[in-house]
Amino acid sequence: MINRTLVESRLSLIIELIHQLDSLAAYSETEFLADPRNVGAAESFLRRSLEAVFDIGRHLLAKSGHSDLAREYKTIAQGLGALEVVPPDFVFTLIKMAGYRNRMVHLYYEVSPSELYTTSRCFRSQAGCSRRLLGPNQSSDMRTVAFIPLFNDIQINPYGVLRGVQHEGAVVELS
Repeated sequence: MINRTLVESRLSLIIELIHQLDSLAAYSETEFLADPRNVGAAESFLRRSLEAVFDIGRHLLAKSGHSDLAREYKTIAQGLGALEVVPPDFVFTLIKMAGYRNRMVHLYYEVSPSELYTTSRCFRSQAGCSRRLLGPNQSSDMRTVAFIPLFNDIQINPYGVLRGVQHEGAVVELS
């Protein structure tokens, strides 16, 4: 059974981290690079948000009986696509996100401050396609909680429905 509390807590964390990245995006590149704390903050917010995205994916795969697909970040992305938790065109984006997370962690010495500035500014638009309903799914458990990492507002309504509202005003409800 999917742990709704776990998914919601990760979604809340992602939203918080995206808001923090948004605040850094207000700086020009010169302003951003002038304070090394901005670089460290951007790296932390970006890496942690990516890890939360893949935590959700790993949980969905493991709880749907596909823990073999939940071992590595890139296979999590592929598994979510294979099970139709995410649409095919989003799988490639998730794979790129997994690769970038791995690069930040394992090849951190190659990630320049300017690259972090650019990447953190682009992250919201790169991941933006995850803001739509990602399904239908084969498993009834998988339908209960879909993979919607980057909504700007997530709440539980009185009927127990996870709801995400985008900037554009589109609404996704998962029962």
